[in-house]
Amino acid sequence: MNGELAQCLAIATHVTMGLAQSRGGLSRADGLLGLPQFADLVAFDSVVGVEAWVDRLADDGVDRLWFAVADLGAADWPGGLPAPASAGFVGGVPIGLLGTGSAGSRLWKSQWSAGARVADGAQILIANYVSQPRPVVPARVGMGTASHELDQALEKATEFAVRQQLPTWARVFAEARRQPARDATPRAGRPRDLFPVSWPDADGPRLADRALAAWVFGGMGSWNDLGFADGGVRQEYEQISRDLLETVLRACIAAVNIDLP
Repeated sequence: MNGELAQCLAIATHVTMGLAQSRGGLSRADGLLGLPQFADLVAFDSVVGVEAWVDRLADDGVDRLWFAVADLGAADWPGGLPAPASAGFVGGVPIGLLGTGSAGSRLWKSQWSAGARVADGAQILIANYVSQPRPVVPARVGMGTASHELDQALEKATEFAVRQQLPTWARVFAEARRQPARDATPRAGRPRDLFPVSWPDADGPRLADRALAAWVFGGMGSWNDLGFADGGVRQEYEQISRDLLETVLRACIAAVNIDLP
């Protein structure tokens, strides 16, 4: 599981429900219960902490958060690296949170870094979201379409891994394809924690479960760390990797950016 991706999904879903519940006269804090942080400190521009930021959002007329991916489908991401290679670095995935409401739309871009705690100098992980006005509409993907695309990408990746005698990766992709489908219960410890219990669509966490199980992009020893001497094999591997990364992110968009009751 990629911590930056998981954090974006968790904040988008929990804050959206918190804002919705406060408009309905319920406690806003209830929608934030169980929100996993994935970092030692989370800040939004000059506001430290999710709850304080949500109060600011409500005051500014924001009524919904959406999961956002910049340059989705582009061969290269900012920095000039191919998307699958960029995804292996901290901050290498151009994801963020799009807020919409009466004040217009604003995009908070995720920026992660290491820092030192003031009290004792201990190393901590800091997630800071820097915002700017962005007149865009939220990305939407049908859940059925996203699920089918992800399954196809995983099937091709599995077949490639088998042909190239990569049994470990073949098992990883095959296991991701077997993740809970409709009417099944998500595995404990996976995206169930990324969605609040009040989330209105049970299919979203199930689709996110499959997407996060298919995240194979990281540092040394990860799927995107492989190399192939044969040019044709290398091109096929690169295309499979791009398709898989894109379908994982499209599945996350589909899981989070749903119509609310």
